[in-house]
Amino acid sequence: MTGDRLGPPFAFSGTSVISWNNGNTSTFSFNDTVTNIGGNIVATRTGTITAGQFQGDTAVRVMTFPAINPLDCLTTGLTSQFGVVVLTLTSP
Repeated sequence: MTGDRLGPPFAFSGTSVISWNNGNTSTFSFNDTVTNIGGNIVATRTGTITAGQFQGDTAVRVMTFPAINPLDCLTTGLTSQFGVVVLTLTSP
């Protein structure tokens, strides 16, 4: 991800590997958009499973978590962040 912004909105693309509880993996190629909605950061990844389990499926991952105070990064730092993640796979 590149850019000179400290917060949303912004967008980027990439790949990530999902590790499943059965020992299999999936490679997720995605476009990601990040917005601030009602004081929450919402990151939405849309794309395709390009390899591994569920190859060929469409995937949407939405992660929602509270916005951080950038001033925290100047003092104690951000040691953790909690939120909700929903991953939906749709087979063709």
